Amino acid sequence: EYATLAEAAEAAVAAQEELAAFVNRLSEASNAEETYDHFLFGPLNCREWAVFQRVHDGDHGGQIEKIKAADGFPGA
Repeated sequence: EYATLAEAAEAAVAAQEELAAFVNRLSEASNAEETYDHFLFGPLNCREWAVFQRVHDGDHGGQIEKIKAADGFPGA
């Protein structure tokens, strides 16, 4: 869907910002403390899931850069 890794990274940042804005707009009537279990970290509420997703995406970005920097990685 994206022509370059930079475009994909830009789209990921935009999606993260949209998710954070959505969570910040939740009304007081919303049950923001309802949790859903993560297989490793246990129960997370919606705000914790949003933070987790940001950290998770950042981890993948770093992994991609390490792969690209590895000896023998194909040139673009």
